Order: sequence, then structure tokens, then C-alpha cells
Amino acid sequence: LRERLDDYDPAGGARPVERFVDDLSNWYVRRSRRRFWKSEDDADKRAAYFTLYQVLRTLTQALAPLMPFVTEVIYQNLVRTIEADAPLSVHLSDYPLPEAGRVDPPLEDVVDAVRRLVSLGRAARNRVKIRTRQPLPRVLLVTRSADLAGHPDVFDHLGDELNVKEVRLITDAGPFVRYEIKPRFDLLGPKYGGRVQALARALGTMDPLTVIKALEGQRRLPVVVDGEEVVLVPEEVEVRLHTAPGFAAEGLGGEFAILDTGLTPALEREGRARELVHHIQQLRKDEGLELADRIVLFVEGDAALEDVLRDHGDYLLRETLSVDLRRELPPSPAPREVRLDGMAARIALRKAP
Repeated sequence: LRERLDDYDPAGGARPVERFVDDLSNWYVRRSRRRFWKSEDDADKRAAYFTLYQVLRTLTQALAPLMPFVTEVIYQNLVRTIEADAPLSVHLSDYPLPEAGRVDPPLEDVVDAVRRLVSLGRAARNRVKIRTRQPLPRVLLVTRSADLAGHPDVFDHLGDELNVKEVRLITDAGPFVRYEIKPRFDLLGPKYGGRVQALARALGTMDPLTVIKALEGQRRLPVVVDGEEVVLVPEEVEVRLHTAPGFAAEGLGGEFAILDTGLTPALEREGRARELVHHIQQLRKDEGLELADRIVLFVEGDAALEDVLRDHGDYLLRETLSVDLRRELPPSPAPREVRLDGMAARIALRKAP
């Protein structure tokens, strides 16, 4: 942003800010929500808040020339309420300068790899229509990042984002996935006539990963047919990914996320507990409760629900900020009936004193 403003290019400086704000909100803040809302006022919680404060403070100063009024309001509400000796206005503060010592390109590459693999894992879930809240046994990952294996701390983030119990890196996806590459006969038939069958045979002899990388990168695929080179574009090639039974996979650019889709009764109960948390959070929102409000929770259902509450009652209380869980519904407010993977439950809540 500073470089673009120095070149009198405010539009070029502002465009990356949108992506940064999205990264801040949908990655850092979302991934840190438990750090923000946990009851302990420990060093980890304070570090999470301090980091967010510094980011917002710096971003407000950086955007001040482009958004003078909005940044002034944010500065007065955020910075001036915390730092009594701060300049009276954001426009009286020094423009922030980058600190080269805090830049860590290898770590940024690792985080980029994590986010790519998370995106592939979610796409694999969508492929087999398994909802995100249903935990799965494991995910097998093939990555281009040479440094990811050296950062086992990010495996917890991968596991949470993909909702799996185990994260494992592998070097070869071959035992679990297979690509089928075929020409689009409806597009190539009118274009090449009788040669389309020879084109299909030539395409079938090529390495599938080489074909995919060429289409993804150069967006053109040279194919030799009867001694003559034919160039195909991505729209003219059909790529199908087949997975081994019991797995779901998605790949891009030589990277793969392969989900083990086998479910045990314990995993199914945990999935229902997560669905129940989702419905309670929606009820909290509909009742107009603040994010930090504690509640008394009322839940009623059949014997299968009892198994869910027995195994995951503590998780339910923690995630919904409940101070008490009661098994009988109150006379008021009226309960809400919800479905948990085919199982019915009735829930109600009250704001705790």
C-alpha cells in the first residue's frame, strides 16, 4: 500500500486490502475465536487480542489517506480509548512503516499450503455430500510444500478446519485416486471429424498428471496425432477423478486431500452433537443474545439423544456458553424442534442471571 501511494496509485494500493481483510476475518479471527472467548485471562488470550489490536491499529493508519472519515471513527473508538497518549487524530499519527524483521516468507508459504489443502478437503466433502459438521477419521494429504512437514503445529488447524481426527502427509496419492482423461467428443467431433478417435487414443496414452498440470498452468495441451501436433484447451478435455472405495478426494496442481469417509457410531454421535450446537447458536441469535451472554440450556429427546449428551455434554456447554444443562423443558419459552441427522430434539434456552 505504501509503495502504491508513493507512485500515486491509490486504486492499486487499495485492492489488496480487500483480500487482507478477508484473510483477517475468515482465517485469523475465526481460527482464534476460542482464544478470544475462553474464560481464562491467560497469556494466550491476551496475545490473541493484542495481535488483533495491532493489526487493526496499523490498518486504520494505512488506510487513513484513502478513507479519512471511516478510519478516524475507528481510530477514536479503538485506539484513543486504549492509548491515552496517542495522537488526537489518526491523521496526526505517523504513517506505518513495514518491519522487515517480522516478515517470515517460509511461514507464509506454509500457511498458504494449509489453506490450499483445506480448500481441497472441503471440495472432497462436497463431492460425496458429507456435511462439514460430521467428523471423519482422517485425511491424507499430498502437498507441494517442502516445509509443511516441519510445522506439525499447523496440523491441528488442518484437523479442525477439515473436522478429522487424524492428519497424515503422504507422498503418493496413487493408491487412493485415479484420473480418467477423455476428449470432449461433442466439441472435438465437429472440429476434427474422423481423427477424433485417434486423438482420444493419443490422449489416453499420456500421463494424467502431466495433462492436468498443462491444462491448469499453460491452459493448453499439445497432443501428437498421426505425427501432427494438435493443441487442446481445458474446455475440450474432460477430467474425471476416481477414488478408492471408502474415500473421497480432490486434487489441484499435484496436491491432494483424501478423506477417509468411514463412520463409526461414536463419530456419528459427535456429528449430531455438532449439529445440536449449530441449532442452539442459531436460537441464541434469534433470541437476540449477545455473543458473550451465558445461558441455561434445556434439551429433550429420545434415547439416542441421551447417548449424544452423555458423550459430548461438556462440549455442548462449552461451545454454547451454557452454565447449566437441564433435561426437562420449561413452561416457557416455547421449545424449538430440530433435526439431528434424522433424530428429533427439542431445545429452549434462557439467559443466565
